Amino acid sequence: MKIAILAPSPVPFVVGGAENLWMGLLTHFNQCENVQAELIKVPVREDNLYQLAKAYLAFLEFNLSHFDMVLSTKYPAWLTQHDNHHVYLQHKLRGLYDTYPSQMSITIDTLPAALELVQRNIANPASTKAIVRAVLTDIVAYGENDSEHSDIMSLPNPFARAVVHWLDEFSFSGQKIKSFSAISNTVKNRLDYFPEDRPVSVLHHPSSLQPASDKGQLRCGFFTTSRHEGSKRIDLLIEAFKLTKGLWTLRIAGQGPITKELKKLAQSDHRIEFIGRVTDAQLAQEYRKAKWVLFTPSQEDYGLITIESLQAATPVIATVDSGGVTELIRHEKNGLIVEPTITALTDIMQACIEGKYNGHELGQQGQADVLGISWHQLTHQLLRGQRRAELESTNKHLVVVAPFQVWPALGGGQERIYQLYRHLAPNHRVTIVGLTNSIEDACETQLAPNFSQILVPKSKEHLALDFDLAHQTGQSVTDIAAIEGYRKTPELVRVLARLARTADVFVASHPYLLYAIRDVWRGPVWYDAHNVEYTMKQSILLNSSGHEKLLNQVWKVEQQACLHSDYVYTCSADDAKQLQEFYQADSGKFLVVPNGVDLHASPFLTSIQKVGLKKRLGLTRFTAIFIGSWHGPNIEAVAWLKTLAEECPHIDILILGSVCNHPILEVVPTNMKLFGVVGSAQKNTLIHAADVTLNPMEEGSGTNLKMLEYAALGTLIISTPFGNRGLDFEHKKHLILAQRSGISSVLNEVINDFYDVSLYQDNAFLLCKSNYCWSVINQTLGKIPIH
Repeated sequence: MKIAILAPSPVPFVVGGAENLWMGLLTHFNQCENVQAELIKVPVREDNLYQLAKAYLAFLEFNLSHFDMVLSTKYPAWLTQHDNHHVYLQHKLRGLYDTYPSQMSITIDTLPAALELVQRNIANPASTKAIVRAVLTDIVAYGENDSEHSDIMSLPNPFARAVVHWLDEFSFSGQKIKSFSAISNTVKNRLDYFPEDRPVSVLHHPSSLQPASDKGQLRCGFFTTSRHEGSKRIDLLIEAFKLTKGLWTLRIAGQGPITKELKKLAQSDHRIEFIGRVTDAQLAQEYRKAKWVLFTPSQEDYGLITIESLQAATPVIATVDSGGVTELIRHEKNGLIVEPTITALTDIMQACIEGKYNGHELGQQGQADVLGISWHQLTHQLLRGQRRAELESTNKHLVVVAPFQVWPALGGGQERIYQLYRHLAPNHRVTIVGLTNSIEDACETQLAPNFSQILVPKSKEHLALDFDLAHQTGQSVTDIAAIEGYRKTPELVRVLARLARTADVFVASHPYLLYAIRDVWRGPVWYDAHNVEYTMKQSILLNSSGHEKLLNQVWKVEQQACLHSDYVYTCSADDAKQLQEFYQADSGKFLVVPNGVDLHASPFLTSIQKVGLKKRLGLTRFTAIFIGSWHGPNIEAVAWLKTLAEECPHIDILILGSVCNHPILEVVPTNMKLFGVVGSAQKNTLIHAADVTLNPMEEGSGTNLKMLEYAALGTLIISTPFGNRGLDFEHKKHLILAQRSGISSVLNEVINDFYDVSLYQDNAFLLCKSNYCWSVINQTLGKIPIH
C-alpha cells in the first residue's frame, strides 16, 4: 500500500506538534509490512485570505491517483480529492472557528463586485470541484490586485470565515472522506469540525522524543516549554510562581512573539530562568530533571508536552480549561488539574514545594498510563480505518490457544479467557483450543454464537511427562510441561493446523503453547500475558529439583512471546513494564487489558440482605472467605490462613476452590471449613453471606481476579497491599489493606464496628462498574486491528 501524507508547510517555517506528528507517521508507516509512505507538503502562508486561497487551490489541483491512500490532518490539505482519502484531524483554522472573536459578526456585508459571484457560489449547497476551483481562482485574482490587503482579505473577517467553512464542508461532504478520526476528544467535540452523521474515532498520538536516561539524575524544581504566545499562558505561570515561597526554580524553554514581555514580567524573581530554544536531547533532559512540569494552555488541541512529560515519569500540573491536555491527566493520580487562576496555581505549586504530593508516585503512574500510546499502535489503528476490504476488521477468526480447559471456568485465569473472548464473539468468530487430561472430555462445544471451545486430550506420553515433572518438583507444572510436551500430543498440532486454514489471528493465552502455534502458523500472533510467568514460576520452583532447566524453558518461551507477537496485553501496567525490561521488548506493542468481573452474574446485596442470607444458611458466627485454585501463591496463602484460624478461634474461615485438594489442607483447624470446587451460584451465595473476604497474597503476578468478584458481590475486602497490586482500590475507601501480621487485629476491629463497612462495599462496587466491568474492558481489546 502506498500512502501519501498531505500537510501544509508553514511560512515562516516552525516545528511544532503537527510537524512531529507527520514525521512520526512517515517513519512508522514505513516500518509497517507492505506499506510505503511519502510526506507531501505545500508552503502555506496564513497572512490573509488571498494566501490561504492559494494554498487551498494548490491542494485541490493535486492528482495523487498513483497513491493507494491519502491521509491529511490539517487544512487546507484535506481539499485534495482522492478515492481513498482519510482525515486524522488536528484542528481547523481556529481563528475562523472556535476562537473567532465573539464581538465579530458572521454575516457578510457588501462585497466588491469582483467577489459577488464568490458570495453566490458559497451560498450554493450543491457545490462541485469546478465551482470550488472557480471560487478560489476568483479570490486569488482579487488578492493579487489588492496590493493594500483590504479588510476583505484580512483575517479574521466574516467573509473569510464563510469561505473557509464552505471549503471545509465541501471537503468533508458526502463520502469524499472515507474515515474520520481526531487527536483528542477536545478536537472531536468542537463545533462544526465534523459532519454530524459520520463516526469519529479518537486516537491519541505519541511523541517521537526519546526519553532521557534517569541514571544518577536528581529531580528539582518546575519546568515548562512551549511557543511563547498568549494562548499558552506562560504569563499566568510566572505570576503564580512569583508568589510561592522556597528555593525551587522555574525553568522556561522556548521562544516566541512575547518572549521579551515574559522576561520583563519575570525579572524580579531570580528563581525564574529562561533557557531559550532547546534541542530534542536537551528537552528530554529537562523533563527528566524537573520534579513537575507546568502546562496550562487555553483549550489546547492535544499538547505533546503532556505525553512527553508522562513518558519521562514527570507529573504535569494543568488547568481545567486546558483542553486535550486534561485527557491524559487524572487529578491526584498521575498529575494535578486546577482552576486557571493565579491563586489556584500558586497554592498547588506551594503544595508541591512543601511535599504534599508525591510527585515520584504520580510520575510513575503517569508513565504507566501512557504505555499504550505508541507509534506502533497509532499506525495500526489508522490503517484499520484506511485499508479497504483486506483490512476490514469484522467477521475475523481468532484462535485462542490455552494450556488447559477454559470452560467451565473454575479459576481466575479461565474466567479471564472466557470473558475476554466471549465479548469479542458478536463481531468475530472465536475458537478456544485447550488441553484436557481425560479423553472423555474431548469435545467441541458451542458456547455462544460465533464462540466455541475445542478440548484436545493429552496423549499417554504427555500425561506421563506431567506426572514425572510433578514428582520431580513437588509441584503441578503441567503448563511448563506443555512447552515441549505438546509434541507428544500430535492431535493438538492437527487441530491447530486445521484452524489455521481459516484463522486471521492466533492468540497465545499464556506462552506455553507458543511453539505449537508457530509449528502451523506464520501470521499475526497476539500474546495474552496473564502474569510475568518467569517471576511467578521462580517463586514456586526455587527449592525444587531441576528448577533451573524448567525456569530456563519458561524464560525462553516468554521472551519469544514478548518479542515476536504483534501485540502483548497484560493485566497491569507493572507487568507490562517488567516484561519490557526483562526481554527488551518494544513498548509500542504493549497494552493493558485488566482483569474484570461480570456484574450480571449475581445481584449486589445490601448489608441488610446479606444478614438475612447468612441467617438462612445457618452461618451463626463471624465468617471470612478465601477462594483459590491449586496454584503456588494460593497454596502459600492457605498455609498462612491456617495460622490465622488458630489465632482467631471466634471466626469461621471458608476456603473455596481446588486449593482445598492440596495436601497442606489435609489437617486444618476446626474453624476452617473446606468447600472445594463449587459452582458459580454456590460460590456467589457464600461470598454474599460472608462478613469479609480475605486476600492475604504475598506471591504471584498479574492481578487477583478474586478481588473483583468480592467487590462486585458487595462483601468487604481485607487484603495485603501485594494482593491489591495493579488495581485501583484504595485503603479505607474501597477496602482495608493490612500486612498479614495485622489482619487478625483488623478482623477484630470489623467485628467491633470500627469501620464504615457499607460505604467501603458501595465504593468498591461502583469502582468495578466504572473500571472493571468486562464490557468496558473489552473495548480496549476490541480496538486492536485484525489484519
